Amino acid sequence: MLILASLVGVGVAVYWPESARHGLKTVAASLGRHAPPPVPVPDIAAPGRDTLSASPTLRAVYEADVRALDPAERSLAWHAWSVCVPTFMGADGGPRPLSALADGLPKDATQPARLAAMQALAGRCAAFFDRPRAQLLEDARLNAERHRAGDLRSRGELATTAVEAGNGSDALALIREITTRRSAYELRDLSGLVSRWHRDAPLPTDALRDAVLLVVGCDFGMDCSADSELSLELCGFNGACSGDLVERSLLAFPDVDRSAVNAARVALAAELREGRFDAMRYFEPPSP
Repeated sequence: MLILASLVGVGVAVYWPESARHGLKTVAASLGRHAPPPVPVPDIAAPGRDTLSASPTLRAVYEADVRALDPAERSLAWHAWSVCVPTFMGADGGPRPLSALADGLPKDATQPARLAAMQALAGRCAAFFDRPRAQLLEDARLNAERHRAGDLRSRGELATTAVEAGNGSDALALIREITTRRSAYELRDLSGLVSRWHRDAPLPTDALRDAVLLVVGCDFGMDCSADSELSLELCGFNGACSGDLVERSLLAFPDVDRSAVNAARVALAAELREGRFDAMRYFEPPSP
């Protein structure tokens, strides 16, 4: 699901789970700690099937998917839009000067890597600003309305909305659709839902299960390399610039054992591939 972070005075959409909001506060500290020895992780699916990373521009993702029938595709269009336009549009409707972005970055050891990531993202976003400013502003209004209405939200985001509204059966139906389809980004969007469902009575396994959902999409076509779209975003927007997407993402769960995540990821991926996944068992929704 999307969380709004703040960078140089504009809203920036960052693909990080709701459960990791508190984890975001620990990312900078985590980056400065002595890193533990690397733990072997499952083989990552080969990049290339991930349209968000593979597309030459994020405008191409947006235009291909903004009117798609599949909510997963429409949510990627929203992701592309909300990463690019609020962040990189200048007052005249053209691209924001990179000097302005650089001035907004913390002056610390991560600044060179973050600036490089922002430059890469700016290049992937540049095609948006070939359009007139008035058209961009009108699209911004329409997209915001569609997102509020749920039309540009993934099934994972809609499942969270259902849980917040007390509609557990609707949430489970959406989860089953995601897991049957093995929709990589929507699996990632489910991260945080285990803890949210149990917020009144937390279980010891909540954080581990949410952490696994954050990265298991790597086994179903999501590009999790260090050069992937999401890796660039986590570096540029959040200062998580070391390692691949798995390493960067799991900084949101500093207290979860990485070996346990890797083992649980292998098990979950196998259940999803073989059609053995049990949503009721994994999420353990409270009784009505």
